[in-house]
Order: sequence, then C-alpha cells, then structure tokens
Amino acid sequence: MTVEQGNQINTLYKSYRDQIDLLKVDTQLNRVKIDSLQRKYDSLGRLMYDAMQYKWKYEANREIFLSQEKDQRGRDRLHEISKGLLILIVLIQFGTISSLHK
Repeated sequence: MTVEQGNQINTLYKSYRDQIDLLKVDTQLNRVKIDSLQRKYDSLGRLMYDAMQYKWKYEANREIFLSQEKDQRGRDRLHEISKGLLILIVLIQFGTISSLHK
C-alpha cells in the first residue's frame, strides 16, 4: 500500500465518519419530531375521548330531562282533572243538599 492510498483511505474514513455523525444527528432530530407528534396525537385522542364523553353525558341528561318533563306534564294534567272532579263532586253535593231542603 502506498502513502497516497493510505491518505485516500483516511479521507474516505473521515468522510464516512462525518456522514455517520450527521445521520446520527438527523436520527435524533427525527426521534424528537416523532415524539412531539406522538404527544400531539395522544393529546388529540384524549380531547376526542373527552368530547365524546361530554356528548354522551349531554345526550343522557337530555333524555332524562325530557322524560321527567313529560312525566311532570302528565302529573299536572292529572292534578287538573282531579281538581275538576272535586269541584264537580262539591257542586253535585250542594245541589243535592239544596234540593233536599226545599
């Protein structure tokens, strides 16, 4: 082997070593980017899950509210009918009493 060949080998070795070092740096930068994107993805996943939970809770609460509202309207209607019947019974009784006293 000649000195010139040795110098070429050293030059190639240094060049390859520099390329390897650059690739290591690129790999580290890409790992940081990937980790950052993974954290964003996980965060968005949690936000979506939370949004779905709130939507489910809203819909469940809405159904309960509408059901109770319907039940309350039924109870109110029943109270009105009961009041009307009570007034009718009282009027019939007064009518019956007043016809007996004549």
